Amino acid sequence: MVKRLARVPRGYLLPAEPKLAPIMNVMTVDDYHATIEFDPELDMFRGEILGLNGGADFYGKNPKELRA
Repeated sequence: MVKRLARVPRGYLLPAEPKLAPIMNVMTVDDYHATIEFDPELDMFRGEILGLNGGADFYGKNPKELRA
């Protein structure tokens, strides 16, 4: 038996496919808090220091490299 899909009314937009939110953690580096997320394109972890007027990113392949 073939299951029929429900018709979508004309002009109705289907919801976009949900995207996964990045997994974020927070760590403290030299009294600064930073968010850490994994960047699959670089195959590295990226840290961003919070509370700065500008941006300060740092990268590492593992947590030990992020703290160095």
